[in-house]
Amino acid sequence: MQDRVNPHARQSEMANEDYIRQLKATFEQLPNDIPLYLFSAKGHEDAFTHANRQIIRAFRELSSKITLREYDLDHELARKWNVTSSPTLLIAPERYPIRWLGAPMGEEARTFLEILILVGLGQSNLSDQSQRVATRIDSPRNVKIFVSPTCPYCPQQAVNAVKAVIEKPELVSLEIIDIQSEPEIANQYAAQSVPQAFANDVLIGQGAQPEEVFMSSLQKLEVQTVFFPESDAQVVECDLVSKHQFGSNLAQYEKSYGFKQHDHILMNDGNVIEFCDPRIQNIKNTLEEMFDIDITHHSLYFFARNKDNKV
Repeated sequence: MQDRVNPHARQSEMANEDYIRQLKATFEQLPNDIPLYLFSAKGHEDAFTHANRQIIRAFRELSSKITLREYDLDHELARKWNVTSSPTLLIAPERYPIRWLGAPMGEEARTFLEILILVGLGQSNLSDQSQRVATRIDSPRNVKIFVSPTCPYCPQQAVNAVKAVIEKPELVSLEIIDIQSEPEIANQYAAQSVPQAFANDVLIGQGAQPEEVFMSSLQKLEVQTVFFPESDAQVVECDLVSKHQFGSNLAQYEKSYGFKQHDHILMNDGNVIEFCDPRIQNIKNTLEEMFDIDITHHSLYFFARNKDNKV
């Protein structure tokens, strides 16, 4: 008696194999090597250190251009690059000031893949509008992006920052900080909800921002909620942005393509804060399991005022 072959499982396996072949072909065409340096405390092996090794090992199977070297925190290279946290992963540090505090686990594996490709390509792939904003950055920007492995919105914000570094490596540096690996740093910046973006210790973004909005926030060193390109009317007309109407007097425009769900805080001064909290995703998962349903989307608005505003 022959075993039955699940056709859906076979199709999934074939699709996965095809995806791997495409990734290998992509890395083969990249012009630059992608050296990785992993630093950890001597004799201190935690889950994040092991996760780094496993994830990097998987990606190294895609291309020989990806290399890994491991060092203790007391190594001279750690002093050279001012590495003090364990584990810390540096990505092509001779070319780009990009470091990861923690490990690219869960949703952040998508971020890691995009970083590897962008570094191997040696180009930011910023839009023309974003590149124009980048030309106006004329002083250093030390960027911190707080992320979590369970946050599906964090990759977008982290990749925004990576593109900024690759576009202007002489002025923009980046730390991607896993709040589970570095809870003390997260507490210092009150970054329990992710993603959050800081530049020069100034908050410039809460939630996943469109690329141009992030670049504008980075350039101005303050949170921006909307970015209109020069031909904004055409963009809205072509459905490249979507409109969020908050009451009768406030609207916000966001790119419509490729963005995952995020939520909003409506301030009484008219500002709108975008945020992602992984706990909301956990609630969604619980509800789907409890009621045996598939939740297709949700909408969540908080109405708030600044604590020093008594009105």
